[in-house]
Amino acid sequence: MGLKTELKSLVDELDRVHQGAAPWSEEVGLPEFVTTENGRERYFTRKSRETLERLSAILHENRPQNLLKIELEEFQKIVRQAVADMHAAEEFSGFDASDPDQLVPKLKSLVEDRLASIADEYMHYFPAWTLGMEQSSPFSLGPVSFWDRMD
Repeated sequence: MGLKTELKSLVDELDRVHQGAAPWSEEVGLPEFVTTENGRERYFTRKSRETLERLSAILHENRPQNLLKIELEEFQKIVRQAVADMHAAEEFSGFDASDPDQLVPKLKSLVEDRLASIADEYMHYFPAWTLGMEQSSPFSLGPVSFWDRMD
């Protein structure tokens, strides 16, 4: 299935669930939900999660190579939030009549904007003794000296 078909299928399932159907009656346990920007909740049933996985995979595979790298699972979380926000804002209303060529770029843009806003600074902590360089004599790194803990 294509990108537009998967998006249409996902929107149809979200519409069905949020127009009076009880999502918990069809699920084993509670369905997953996302709180949107405007404070509303969007429920994702098993069927909508499966469709979301396929939609996310298509979007992930077709991203330009020069963009930020992200694993599919994390990318799917961002796509889920973006779809939920757009659905709660009723941007998908009349999806059949509206032009999907406008909605798909908007969704892609929203996802990429959220990816760009994620902090890209990583810090890794490790114990100083892991190298063992201080065992024979103190090890100096600029103004800092590393001593054996016994000294």
